[in-house]
Amino acid sequence: MDLNPKTKLLLTLFGIGTFLIPSSLWFLTSKFLPFQTNLPPKIQTQSEVGSVSGITNKNEISSSELIKILDSPSLVLFDLSNEQKYKESHIKVALNINLEQFREIIKEDPLIINELRRSQIVVYCTNNCSETFLEELASLNLTNVKVFNSFFEWRNLGYPLEP
Repeated sequence: MDLNPKTKLLLTLFGIGTFLIPSSLWFLTSKFLPFQTNLPPKIQTQSEVGSVSGITNKNEISSSELIKILDSPSLVLFDLSNEQKYKESHIKVALNINLEQFREIIKEDPLIINELRRSQIVVYCTNNCSETFLEELASLNLTNVKVFNSFFEWRNLGYPLEP
């Protein structure tokens, strides 16, 4: 079963994963999943994160760093590739989403932003298409964002991919 991007994001944010679920459980959306509002958001200063508009080393993440946090419940890994490239190959646990889908999800349920602030966000695309998406994340004051620019290195190292 193919889940929509919002459902995949919610399942990831709540540590459920994006495994296949029976269609009778389609109701796992923000209206049914409780948000934990008692936790303070993780806040980093601009100097800790680096500049979003000009990608710097401070907000890049290497293959060796990403593999260490790949199974972390706080990781939200966005694959910004087109759907065809995503279906061909993507990093395990990556959520395929584009800017339009992301904006629609946030518009429908702004509380997702609070959950994203508590997460470590990593953004990647096989064709360096993440700049506009990064600007959108920055406009929402999501400062816990890293950029992964080494997909081909990841694949060559034999790290986990899904077809």
